[in-house]
Amino acid sequence: MTSYISIIKLNTVHLYLDKEKSIIYLDIIKNIYSKNDSVNLLLYFKNFWLLANEQKKKYYIIIKLKNIGIYPLEFYQNLITNLNSLNEIFKTNLNSCAFLVDENNSINMLKPLFNIYKFVRPFKVCNSYEEIMSFFKQNYLN
Repeated sequence: MTSYISIIKLNTVHLYLDKEKSIIYLDIIKNIYSKNDSVNLLLYFKNFWLLANEQKKKYYIIIKLKNIGIYPLEFYQNLITNLNSLNEIFKTNLNSCAFLVDENNSINMLKPLFNIYKFVRPFKVCNSYEEIMSFFKQNYLN
């Protein structure tokens, strides 16, 4: 039985952890942008990784984008700033990252992220959990 722990659930996003599989999920649950939700999510996300580093724990990330909307440039700037501040932690505590999208879903919404942020660990855009799990098995950080 999988044990999920909710880290923070807001109107537009949910950050939760599958403790057994060491996977942190970032689930976009509504396609509208909320500055307040975004700021709170990034704060919890950053604190999660600071704690993971302290505890020397390694995790995977699944970012569920089935409900992604159009977000302002300010969102991407804040996201990139936070991700860059975590790069050293990601090098030692992040196995890999997968973006889960619908087969029909365009990844165009994330082009600003992919164009600006240089991922320090492997990542992949996937259409199914099976594809993600296969990718994660190939990219385990020892």
